[in-house]
Amino acid sequence: MKNWRGERHPRYVETSPGAPAVTLAVGERRRIVYVGITRAKDALYVTATREEPSAHEVGANGIDEHDHFAEILSWALAHPESAAVVESEQLELPVSRLANGQVHDDPSVVAAVLDRLERIQPAAAAPAEARITPVELSFSQLHDFEVCPVRYRFAQVWGVPAPPDELQPRHVAAIGSTDLGAAVHEALAAWHNTGGDLLQLYRGPEAGREMLARYIALPLSGGRTLAVEAGFKMAVGGTRVRGVVDRICEIEGKVALIDFKTNANLDPALMAAYSLQLRIYGLAAHRGLLPGGREPELILFDLRRGERHRIEPDDALVEDRVRKASARIAAGDFSLGPEHEQRPCKLCAYRPICTDARKVL
Repeated sequence: MKNWRGERHPRYVETSPGAPAVTLAVGERRRIVYVGITRAKDALYVTATREEPSAHEVGANGIDEHDHFAEILSWALAHPESAAVVESEQLELPVSRLANGQVHDDPSVVAAVLDRLERIQPAAAAPAEARITPVELSFSQLHDFEVCPVRYRFAQVWGVPAPPDELQPRHVAAIGSTDLGAAVHEALAAWHNTGGDLLQLYRGPEAGREMLARYIALPLSGGRTLAVEAGFKMAVGGTRVRGVVDRICEIEGKVALIDFKTNANLDPALMAAYSLQLRIYGLAAHRGLLPGGREPELILFDLRRGERHRIEPDDALVEDRVRKASARIAAGDFSLGPEHEQRPCKLCAYRPICTDARKVL
């Protein structure tokens, strides 16, 4: 029992789960709904008993981050072409019983329930003009969609949270370098902003300390910094594109946009992807959205090996890739094609619940 006499039951207070357990439970509920969406043949029913007098009042003052039902309901209200919202009194479910009190498996019971549901369902409102929501993309979202549209749909359309690190397969957790990359970027941003001792500012795995020690010795580190973590937003067609440049500085009399990478390996596929990222930044600079001028050099800096890669700008390529991806996203097209045959399913956190996962030996 959770509530008692208008407040939390004393036993609930003593035994209630902590925040990590609640977060995990919320994520599991989201995944259960997703499983229902992918497995349902005709329709998925999501029901709840609420204190609000009507469906339109649910989430009227903002949706709590743990209120998954309110999120689903708000989506259903905004998409009448895809979902129906039924408000009803307590449904009395008919049950057919024999004289001895046993329940009889009678199909008429199901028919009666469906008939009752049809009668209490409000009349369909006149179809409202479909609202077009602009597609918003960062480089990582664009890259996710190009590598695997199914993964993009999981994360960005359905909002299915990836399992926590401790629930992911061991080989997936071992390969990731999120903590290392975040710690290195945080230290570099602080150092280029305020100065001081870079190695003292660093709080992360030892491998990152070695990268930063090599970086300090390079002329690139001493160039005049114009901005760090410089954000921008721009329109490409009907798509809103956003990004954050790690560092903008002067090198050998020229302005450069620098993106730092800590990847263990930078194979040709990753280099091509990161080149697109720098070219997105270049397009923003050409439009005057970043400090330092409209014709900067684009530099991908490999911190593991201390190598600098110059990337040639290509505004037309950026616009073409963004337009093609956003057109498919807006149309709800998340189908897989031959170009996705080598998608890295083995490394994907959504693999356990994905029906499109490749079988990797």
